[in-house]
Amino acid sequence: MKPLLFAFLIAIVSLTQSAGAFVNPPALAPEVAQPGQVVNLHLTTGVCDGVLGGANNPAITINGQSIDVLIDAIRRFDPLFCPFPTVNHVWPIGTFGPGTYSVTVRYRFTPFGLPTVIEALGVLPLQVQGTPATDPRPVPATNWPFLALMVIAILLIGILYSDKVLRLCHFDVDL
Repeated sequence: MKPLLFAFLIAIVSLTQSAGAFVNPPALAPEVAQPGQVVNLHLTTGVCDGVLGGANNPAITINGQSIDVLIDAIRRFDPLFCPFPTVNHVWPIGTFGPGTYSVTVRYRFTPFGLPTVIEALGVLPLQVQGTPATDPRPVPATNWPFLALMVIAILLIGILYSDKVLRLCHFDVDL
């Protein structure tokens, strides 16, 4: 009887589906950005892995040239409790000045009854092209020779049209 029960349990276990938890590797878009251009993080999850919603998820920390992205998620290990659809997540992580940055993507979940797990999904390079912004400098609109030429031109125009202006402004006043 026991061998029959053992064979039955092996058959049942072999027929059960395995948990299809997956988190694809993260990616940045664009990989090479321009200064002021929004950089997005792309991540696909599904089946037994789901990402929690909320305004603070993911948590993004920027420290100099290092950018840390921490994603709060849910992971189920039993295929009977894997209700999550496949989702392509896109999160804006910010705009950056010219330079080379390192983006660390981490995935945090708490298995039922166990301590919190933080998995490193990857360290992505981010290149922002362009020249560094400089302080604005005043650009001279005129220089001395051009200013002298403008004054002479205004005087010539005044002399040429002075008699016409005087005729228009001439009033006959009888005293």
